[in-house]
Amino acid sequence: HCVAARRPNSHHRRQDSSTRRTAPLLVADYCFVKGNKDEETQKVLVARLEPSNLLLCIGADEKSDNANVVSRLAKCIKASGYSHIVYRSDQEPALKTLFETAARNLGRSIDQLVPEASAVGESQSNGKAESTVRIVEDKLRTYKSALETHIQCRVPSNNPVMRWLLAHVSSVHNRIVCNADGQTPFQVIHGQRWRG
Repeated sequence: HCVAARRPNSHHRRQDSSTRRTAPLLVADYCFVKGNKDEETQKVLVARLEPSNLLLCIGADEKSDNANVVSRLAKCIKASGYSHIVYRSDQEPALKTLFETAARNLGRSIDQLVPEASAVGESQSNGKAESTVRIVEDKLRTYKSALETHIQCRVPSNNPVMRWLLAHVSSVHNRIVCNADGQTPFQVIHGQRWRG
């Protein structure tokens, strides 16, 4: 019992270049945004589509397949142009249901939306989703701080403005932030830079 109980978790090693995936990977997780002085939290679905690094942030009322979240996720998948996508989550029932409902809503727009489960209770095995959550939380705090300074008023986490800020985070990231290859996610998907 002592040996079994004290063994370390399974290693989560990076894949080497010879075993890179060929199908696009969509990773997702929920995060909860809350300011220092807030009592309520804002639930946020955060997703990233690789290899383009397209980012999606959606404010959610609850962790379920509500119509707004499903339609925005389906719209993002459809706009990516990929016909076969592998999705990974931490086997959370709410996320699994969300992806299944989005796949049904896509109908013939996509050939396959294939699940790939990471280990239960092992957030490190879904590290790409965890790092995406960190990126979103950092950018959201930055934009919120800038907004509060500009309007000279505190914005609570449950304010409707937060949903707009979430959309703004993903919009700015997708159109302006460059990947390692020097292209933005928008440019990878659409083949040209965003002109706006």
